[in-house]
Amino acid sequence: MSNYTKATNFATKDSLNTGNPSKIVKGTEIDTEFNAISSAIASKSDLASPTFTGTPAAPTATTGSNTTQLANTAYVKQELAAAGGRIVQSVTYSGGSGSTTSGSFTATSASATITPTSTSSKILVLVSGMFWQTNGYGGNAFLSIFRNGTNVNSSSPMAMAAVPTGNNSFYGSTAITFLDSPSSTSALTYTPYIFADSGGTANWGAYSSSRITLLEIL
Repeated sequence: MSNYTKATNFATKDSLNTGNPSKIVKGTEIDTEFNAISSAIASKSDLASPTFTGTPAAPTATTGSNTTQLANTAYVKQELAAAGGRIVQSVTYSGGSGSTTSGSFTATSASATITPTSTSSKILVLVSGMFWQTNGYGGNAFLSIFRNGTNVNSSSPMAMAAVPTGNNSFYGSTAITFLDSPSSTSALTYTPYIFADSGGTANWGAYSSSRITLLEIL
């Protein structure tokens, strides 16, 4: 798309003395001007139903605009972000297990990885499977969610009840739902970690398929 640029300043000819050759308006000057005008007009878009080429740009409307103003891609993205509550991707992993006598959290072999599309996204972590304790009279087994090796559910880990007196094991199916706010667009790996106290053994996932589902929510 070209703009018209005037080649000859015809108004300046009026101030020239009579007989000055430059005062004459030449046909070639007029022809040059008309050719430039024609070229500029031919490269412009029509008002009715124009077809643009290249990468056309337009101002970004403010969030919530409801007019006939053009909506560019930046406007669409900011409207989607403002809407919120949308699941934009999900990742599910089935399987994995773990067993430990450690009194510190130990990783299981179950994990799922997700890469958020926006730093404002939240990740809903859904974990379910068999979780139990053995050989730990009066003790407890604990289950928590770690993100890239960091305990993100430390304030409310899932605890399996103590093994009753006279038994050497306590079984149960458990589930954790945790909403994480990672503020990241890097790959995030979520893993169930377990530990046991009072000399028992914490176990995860061996008697049935464990499952981890990650939902990215905008």
